[in-house]
Amino acid sequence: MPGKSILIADDDPGIVEFITLALQAPGIQIDSAVSTGELVQKIKATPPDLIVLDMGMPGLDEKTPAMDVRKRTLTRAKILILTGREIANERKAGHLQGAQGAIHRQSA
Repeated sequence: MPGKSILIADDDPGIVEFITLALQAPGIQIDSAVSTGELVQKIKATPPDLIVLDMGMPGLDEKTPAMDVRKRTLTRAKILILTGREIANERKAGHLQGAQGAIHRQSA
């Protein structure tokens, strides 16, 4: 049985490294993208099971980044938004559409 794959998309390499270390486990393949172009290319080439997506990823719709990714790639992967914003406010405003959930992170 093949393992699961996770694609971490954030323009901050330090965040990518931190999340990669946190999610490493046997049977889990982790890849990353630090630009929208790279994100779209990797999803189309090798669709992941889960995408951890920076809410403020440059080049994506800043209000609904998960929906933007879905429109560009037609992915059916689960998307988890990573944001420094208040999750309740983002959900209420509809900014988490297309995502299965969100994780709050401290802003730098």
